[in-house]
Amino acid sequence: MTNNEIITDIVEIKKYQKVFEQILQREDIFKKFENIKVTYDGGSKLCKVYWSNKYKFWSTSFPYENANKDIIRYKNWFGITENEPSKSLELVVEINFSLCHGATSGKLVRNKEEIFVTHNGNIGRISKKDIFWENFNGKRFNNNELAFIGELTEKENSKLYENVMDFINEVKRIKEIIKNNGDNDKHKNTQQKNNGNSKNTSLIKKNKNFAPNDNKPKSTSNKKRDNPNKKKDMFSKTIKNAKQYETQIYRNCKNYKKKLIFERVPETKEIWDDIEIFVKSRDDFGKFIRALYKLIFETTKDEDPNNKFENGRPKPIYRLPKNFVKAKTETKQFMDIVDILRHTLGEAHTPSKLKIPEWKTSYPDALYTLVKSKDEPQSSGEFKKLQIEVSKRFESAMKILLEMVKNDLNSPQKP
Repeated sequence: MTNNEIITDIVEIKKYQKVFEQILQREDIFKKFENIKVTYDGGSKLCKVYWSNKYKFWSTSFPYENANKDIIRYKNWFGITENEPSKSLELVVEINFSLCHGATSGKLVRNKEEIFVTHNGNIGRISKKDIFWENFNGKRFNNNELAFIGELTEKENSKLYENVMDFINEVKRIKEIIKNNGDNDKHKNTQQKNNGNSKNTSLIKKNKNFAPNDNKPKSTSNKKRDNPNKKKDMFSKTIKNAKQYETQIYRNCKNYKKKLIFERVPETKEIWDDIEIFVKSRDDFGKFIRALYKLIFETTKDEDPNNKFENGRPKPIYRLPKNFVKAKTETKQFMDIVDILRHTLGEAHTPSKLKIPEWKTSYPDALYTLVKSKDEPQSSGEFKKLQIEVSKRFESAMKILLEMVKNDLNSPQKP
């Protein structure tokens, strides 16, 4: 298809999010329920939900803020229930819209004068979207990159309601296939896709702008189920090694009366406590990456004695060796990744004000370098995988830094 444009403008996203919410909260279609517990992978949240007796699905929408109370994305959660919500509901799928990096599952697409709600196939609990696409029976477009959900219109919305209902059921079916088949067989779904038993009909009907594409990507992955204890042990080992290297660096500098690279500050223990926790959620990863940033960037700097100012603040002088921060090195790439993840997943700054220099790694590129995917992690397992990859580079960087310190101590001193 031509003329398709994924909307990235913040003002437009806010506008169409409001339209989406209004459609999902119409009083003649939906009934409001307060303080309903919505459970999801890794936790739960008390929400105001809107449930339709006709369409048998519920939704809740809310802004997601960073540590500075700036809205960085809009979350739209969906699930299914035959009866009125009472106490607890289970989240099935999210259709979220990002205000910054575009790595969330929901995408708003403009085609001429029409605006469409779509999904990129990231439904969490799985590491590759090709699992979703191999099992997805609905309409797809943009070279199989997006699933069509429906058109945003302030007029007749019955078609959109049907499509949302079918999409939720489709995602639920795919998740059940993955769960029932296990990770070893999660790429196999030939029987359900060929026997015509799918009840998802309205998603497959033709639309004047988006035609179905039957060329579905093939998966080559056949990995065995990962052992969660093995992952935790791997993480603990890399962090333990990194901490030992950092301790040796500190002791060598102190014993030889060299200027300390890592300053011991009152928060040092707290920093390491956050670094050593094996994450289970986005919030956990935020604490982890912020702590790692503090260790690498903040405990290794002094203020410029000449009191030069940079962006209104004293310009720092870093005590890290020049070769460690040298461009196009493994260690500099690690620093850039930590910096980018701290700004994004760590939510340290307002995304709209975050300007990444051209020479720095972008957020999607940083994710791809680590986990071979530019999509923002959603599930607990995806955050754990990302943390493990960061910790490996942390261990390697500390080992390289220790060697630099040793070489400096063993080099001939100037008279």
